[in-house]
Amino acid sequence: NRSSYLVDWLIFHEEARLPPAGEVPPNVLFFDLGRGGLGSLFGLKLASALGATNKLTRYMNLFRAAFRDFAYIITEYKPTHGTVFADYLAGYSHWSYTDSDVLVGDLPLHLSLEELTEYDVVTYHFGDAFRLYLRGQFSLHRNTPRLARLWTACHHLGAGLLDELEAKHMLVKRLAAEGKHGRTRFLSAEGCYSHAVASASGIR
Repeated sequence: NRSSYLVDWLIFHEEARLPPAGEVPPNVLFFDLGRGGLGSLFGLKLASALGATNKLTRYMNLFRAAFRDFAYIITEYKPTHGTVFADYLAGYSHWSYTDSDVLVGDLPLHLSLEELTEYDVVTYHFGDAFRLYLRGQFSLHRNTPRLARLWTACHHLGAGLLDELEAKHMLVKRLAAEGKHGRTRFLSAEGCYSHAVASASGIR
């Protein structure tokens, strides 16, 4: 495929059934983190980045339970991917997140050399460019330590992360105690994080 020289797709999973190797393009890479491994990785890397290793076990347990019981909130943590997956991103010039319901075509027709060399963050809109925010479908970041930590400017991802995780769990437990089924709190990755990136000095 024409995109293979430009981009790799890194797919992290927990003991998922994979397609036969012969049906997978060479630039699609699968990483099996084992049962509960994704939550453990998020907890480990984010607690460490926030200097909260004294609460490491709590972070890891909360993330494992969250991704097991209300997995849809994993998209809330897209801005942290540069930190969480830093070990896997070594050697790459850029990283991005996306959605599982997106079909990506011929990327070389969209990404330009100027975007890769002159800008730190690149995102694409779909007809509403008057709204300035990073898209969950595609937001390309230069792979630098500073850009990988911009998420810390958002309280619910940074200093307030542990409180937010506990609040999500408490809400689900309260609904269950009332015999109700509902979704827990969800804070879009496109909100605070877009403001954090746009407000950061020296970011192009």
